[in-house]
Order: sequence, then C-alpha cells, then structure tokens
Amino acid sequence: MENKEMRFRDVAYTVNRSVLHEQDLGGPAPNPTSSVRSFFGAAKRKLRCSVSAAKHILFQFIPILHWLPRYPVKEWLLGDIVSGVSVGILQLPQGLAYALLAGVPPVFGLYSSFFPVMVYSIFGTSRHVSIGSFAVVSIMIGSVTESLVPNDNFILPGNDSLHIDTVARDKARVEVVAAMTLLVGLFQIILGLVQFGFVVTYLSEPLIRGYTTAATIHVTVSQLKHIFGLPLSERSQPLSLILLIISTGISYGINLHEKYGVGIVGDIPTGLVTPMVPKAEFFAAVVGNAFAIAVVGYTITISLAKMFAMKHGYKVDSNQELIALGFSNLVGSFFHCFAVTTSMSRTLVQESTGGNTQVAGTVSALIILVIILKAGELFTCLPRAILSAIVIANLKGMYKQFMDIPVLWRTNKYDLLIWLVAFLSTICLNMDIGLAVSVVFGLFTVTFRSQLPHYSILGQVFETDLYRDPEESSMVKEISGIKIFHWNTAIYFANAELYSKALKTKMGVNVDKLIEKKKKAVMKRKKGLQKVICLAKNILAKTQMGTGLEFLTNKDGMLGSLRTLSETIPNAPTLLSLGLEKLDFHSLILDFSAVSFIDTVGVKKLKNPQFSGSWNTVISLKDPSARPQFSLRSMTQFPISPLVPASPALSKKLQKSDLTFQHLACPFMFYVEQFCPVLLTFTLIQRHKPSLKLRPLTPSLN
Repeated sequence: MENKEMRFRDVAYTVNRSVLHEQDLGGPAPNPTSSVRSFFGAAKRKLRCSVSAAKHILFQFIPILHWLPRYPVKEWLLGDIVSGVSVGILQLPQGLAYALLAGVPPVFGLYSSFFPVMVYSIFGTSRHVSIGSFAVVSIMIGSVTESLVPNDNFILPGNDSLHIDTVARDKARVEVVAAMTLLVGLFQIILGLVQFGFVVTYLSEPLIRGYTTAATIHVTVSQLKHIFGLPLSERSQPLSLILLIISTGISYGINLHEKYGVGIVGDIPTGLVTPMVPKAEFFAAVVGNAFAIAVVGYTITISLAKMFAMKHGYKVDSNQELIALGFSNLVGSFFHCFAVTTSMSRTLVQESTGGNTQVAGTVSALIILVIILKAGELFTCLPRAILSAIVIANLKGMYKQFMDIPVLWRTNKYDLLIWLVAFLSTICLNMDIGLAVSVVFGLFTVTFRSQLPHYSILGQVFETDLYRDPEESSMVKEISGIKIFHWNTAIYFANAELYSKALKTKMGVNVDKLIEKKKKAVMKRKKGLQKVICLAKNILAKTQMGTGLEFLTNKDGMLGSLRTLSETIPNAPTLLSLGLEKLDFHSLILDFSAVSFIDTVGVKKLKNPQFSGSWNTVISLKDPSARPQFSLRSMTQFPISPLVPASPALSKKLQKSDLTFQHLACPFMFYVEQFCPVLLTFTLIQRHKPSLKLRPLTPSLN
C-alpha cells in the first residue's frame, strides 16, 4: 500500500542554470560536421581498399561465394534436390503457358525458366523464392507485344480466308520482348546500384493486391480465346504435369490440329538458343513499359523474399535483390527470354518441399534444361487450350484476393479505397497507366490523411499518469487550469493553417476577432495621442511667444481642452479590455509526441502572434532524442533561458524576442514562453511515465 501511494506522489524539483546562448553551446553541444565534409569522408571510407573491405564487397555483390562454402551438405542437400525437382515439374507447364501471355512461342517460356534462374542463384540473397515466369508480368509484356506487333501487320494475301504469317510475327515479337527485357534488367541494376530499393515503399500492400487482382482479370480474359477454341464440357483439375501428358497424347493420337483446327504449341526446337543482342530500335517504344515492369517485378519479388526471410530468420538485401533480378533479366534478354519475377505458387512449393537455398532453384533449372535439350519435341502436339486452362487454374489463389474487400472495409477504409482504385484503374485502363494512377492516388491519400489529422484536448485517466481524449472514456477528465492539445501528425505547409485553426478552436478563443479589435483600439489611441501632441505644441509655441498662462486658460481654453483630450485617450489595450472572457486555464501544453517533423511554415505558425495570450505554453516531445526540425542551432535569435524566476536583466533579454526556448532538465521537453517572460505553474507530460510536476514559482513582472 505504501508503494502504491509513493507511485502517485508528486516530486518537487528546482532547476537553477545560467543563461545559454548559441555561442555558449559550442562546448556542450558542438556544431555537427558539415554535410559536404561528411559526404567526402564517407566516400573516402567506401573507396578505401583493403583485403577485408574487398572481400566484404565481393561477398555482398556475389552472395553465393559466401554461403556455398558453408553449405551443410548432409542436412540440406536432399531437401534441396527434392524441392528442385518439384519446382521444375511445376515450372514446365507454367513456362509454356505464361509464354502465351507474353505473346511469344511457348518454347521461350522454357528459356525464361532456365537462364534467369541460374543467374539469380548466383546474385540473389533470398533462399526460398522461385524466379521465373509469372502471370502478371507476362500479361504486361503481352499487352506491349500485341500493340507493337499486331496480327494485322502479317496477313498473307489470299481470297478465301485470312492467313497470318505466324513465323514472321513470332520472330518480330521475340525481338521486341528481348529489347524490353534488356531495359527491364538495366533499370533494375541501376536502381539497385543507386540504393533505390526503398521505391517499393511507395507500393503499399493494398495497392499491389488490387493491381494484381485486376491483372488476373486481364489474364483470364486473354485466355478465353484459347479455351473456347476447344469445344469441351466440364473439366476436372488434375495436376498440371499429368494434364500435359494426357492432353498431348490425345491430341497426337487423334490428330486434333489437322482434323478440328485445334491450336497446338507447335515445334519446340531442341537445344539452347544462340545468344542475340537485342535490337536498340525498339528501346524508345518500350522504355516506359519496361520501367513499370521493372518496378512491379521487383515489388513482387521483394515482398515474397521478405515474407519467407522473416519466417525462417534470415535477412535479405533489398538493393542486392534489385541487382540480382536485374542481372537475371539482362542475361536472359540475350537468350530471347522475357522478363521474370517470383511466382507465389512455385515459391510455396519450394519452401514446403524442403528447399533451403537456391540449390533447389539450380536443380529446377537443370530439369528445364533436360526438357529443352531432349524432351521438348514431345510437347509439340500439346493443345494451347490446355495451357490456358493451366494459367487460369494457377490464378485461383489470386482470385481469393477479392476477400480483401470485406476485411479492409472493417479495418481501414483508406486502404480499401486504394485497393479499389488500383483494381478499377487497371481494369479500365491498361496495365501501365493503371499502375501509375494507383501510385499517385496512394501518395495522395498520405497527404490527405496528414491534412485531416486527429486532434483533441487530452485529459488524465483517473488515478493514473496516462493522458487520453476525454471523449473516449468517462474515466478521463481534463486537468484544471491546464489545456493539453494533442496533434497526431507532422506540421508542415499542407496542414499548418489547419493546426492554427484547430488550436484556436480547442482553446475557445476567437483570436482573429481580438486582433482586429486590438488594431482598432491602437489606431484610436494613436489618433488621440497625435491630437494631444499637436495641441501641446500649439500651447508651447504660444507660451514661447509671450502669451500668459492665464490667457491660455481663460480665453482660448487650450489647457482645458488639453486636459479633457488627455482624459479621453484610451489606455493601452489589454485582452480583458478587448472583450476576452476570463480563461479557465493558465497553461497550455502542446503535445508533440506524435509530431515527426515541422517545416519552416509550421515554425512560423508557432511563432505567429495569434498564439499569444495570458497562458504559458509547453511543447512535449515523446522521444528524448527527438527534436523539432527547427533546431535551436538554426534559430540564433532565440536564446535558451533557465528555469528560474526572471530577473530584471534576464527579462530585458527575453523581451527582445517574441519566442524563447527554455531547455529543461528533462530532455524530452521544450518550454515555450510567448510575449510574457513570467514563469507560472505548469506540468510536464510524458506518456506512460509518471509526470514531473514543478512547484509554483513566484512570478516576476519585471
């Protein structure tokens, strides 16, 4: 019981320190190092060459050199082999199917499942992601190839029906895709080298899920032409590989292509393709789409990589992932590959079947290599409708993202709005414009939310040291004589005016009206003083000319007029004379515990004379190391004064500025005293900790 009573007992402190000015802070708080100097110093340290530094850079750039020598063969090799075989079996139908989405022959899906995977295993930092073809990226590529290389450009002359030169069309599309993949890789490498991995932070999870859900609709619609080309009734959904084998056998046995005109995969050349330098003539036409694909592909990869890294307790390097993905696409572009990213389904298979490192990815790539070299021609008669069915079946998980709508409705309607805008803009517009609209709208919501923050007057929870909004609970009561104004976001140019209005509203003082009255009162007093001065000058002039005082009093009555006029001059206006009612508080605490920064516009609002009044103001910061963006060092005209009754000499110094900071013993607090350098009773507030209360100090009116 005694400990409980001591917990809520007030503690009295007396702080006595000398006045500190900017020039006095050089010792205890030296000037920070120049940013230019620190930049060159950091660059010098980065460029310094030593064996350990060179090894660190090499391991950071080529992670396989770091983890492969330490690879636990006995513990992990079997699991990686089993996982790699499983992923390779899944990679085969997905590679063939997603190549159709990209608008290129299916064999190029196999190339995209081999070369980029081998490259990523060397440069990647994630142990579990499966690199290769993916539906969303493939449909983005396909929209470009179909617009730049349409079928209408390859119609063969004929009278009976239209015939398309598919060989020439596919060759042209492969060239466009290779050029776009090269740009995607270059963008990702450059962004990784300049440490631009944070770009993914501008793509929130609701935005990505809404965007990919809309892309799923595009993918499904694009495959309907292949599915309805084969008049089949209801189908079962067996494993993809079994479906490929059975459908290929049936198509080959009854010759569906020649008898019924069913579209098939066609010739799949055996062996690896000859490297080719992508044609630069397509760069200008695909550069914008390439950047969008680079960002989307990286976002999908890093989100899955971080998810599995957190699950298994290791770290991934965001910037190195950009570089690894960039090199995968860059090298793949020379072998006619289309841009790749991480597949959710394959990654889940790789992780759940025992995969521990990218050795599993290498094994899956070797499975694809065997198919490319020896077994590719076995899938020549595979109907394209089967590949389309596989594509749609693999999108089942992405269709479940529609369940985000009721969840977001209950949790955060701003995120729901972002999801819907991303979905609808991608559906109604193309994939690239939809992504741009989604990102811009997401950034707009951030600004909008900061412009409409939550603000309130805090009260104290009964018998605790916690401070909450009184509207939240009846147990919260405002502290008598003290107003605690809480603001939950930064104060900057977009919401500084709102902060001013909110503070005046919560204080219950019409400051603008008082200022207008003060101006009129000052002007009236000034005119009265001018009349008195003018009349006094006339009296003085007549006195100097020999006019007697009795004559001025009796005949002209100038002295009487002067006396009467002087009595009518109003006194200097005060808040009470201007009509301000007596306030029910004497101290104002500005709770900045949720304020992350303040720009120059916010500083001017805090310095604005409209905040003046007959109360003291305290700015409370949550973190002891936190400081407002306007540092004391940059405001040399504002001295730091001690927490003691103001002496006459000190008062003169304080009165020279309209805003002074008092640096208290508690480092999480700044005391702001405006227009009235008089110390009154006030309370220091720190959330979730016992409050520090200062005893009343004798006011000094000097």
